[in-house]
Amino acid sequence: MQKQPGPLPNPLSLHPDPDPAWALPPDKVRDLDRFAIQELGIPGPVLMENASKALATLVEREISPSSRVLILAGKGNNGGDGMAAHRHLHPRSRLFLLGDPARLSGDAALQWSILQKAGLGPEWTRDIPRLEAILGSLTPDDLVVDALFGTGLSRPVGPPYAEAIDSINSCPARVLAVDLPSGLDAWKGNILGRAVSADWTVTFAAPKTGFYCGEGPRHCGRIYLAGIGIPAAALNDFLARGG
Repeated sequence: MQKQPGPLPNPLSLHPDPDPAWALPPDKVRDLDRFAIQELGIPGPVLMENASKALATLVEREISPSSRVLILAGKGNNGGDGMAAHRHLHPRSRLFLLGDPARLSGDAALQWSILQKAGLGPEWTRDIPRLEAILGSLTPDDLVVDALFGTGLSRPVGPPYAEAIDSINSCPARVLAVDLPSGLDAWKGNILGRAVSADWTVTFAAPKTGFYCGEGPRHCGRIYLAGIGIPAAALNDFLARGG
């Protein structure tokens, strides 16, 4: 495996423009998640909380006092990151789950439940015309957070998500992608039917190889790398043994 460049970053800091030599394919990223949870004993919700704090930090860095923030969440862990970030950003943010909350599971279901119990107004819909109208009402000063799909996507995006991605790409607001732009193949940078074109991407633990090849550079915008709490020494060990 290619040696990683330089010292590892602080586990909970945001690092702009990470070296492509840090990039991992999606299967190794999933191995890294399992390593953190199963070998280090860091619970999944803790990793998600750390990711959401980094996401919220970048959002607050890039918006103005008048900006509106619209978070669009999917049903997986990527959506869970967006839901958790809504807790940190509320009342500046508005969150829509694109799907039925009854079908959520795992950490994403936990985050939805927390938002409901805290009275933070999470909304869900599959009504694309409604979303199109909301997205169309935004301005260039506003921000859309794309938390629809993560590295687990392996087939072309279908409805209603394809139409939602089209609406994101055509709306006036700036776009921040969570972990990677929805619809971008994390391995080779291919477009899986549709893909979000982001102004920024905040990615967790390691950049993905697809950021730097195929359509990745055109869709990711500026990339920020955020740690999720894996200690640098442990991450070094994981990488040294090939993941």
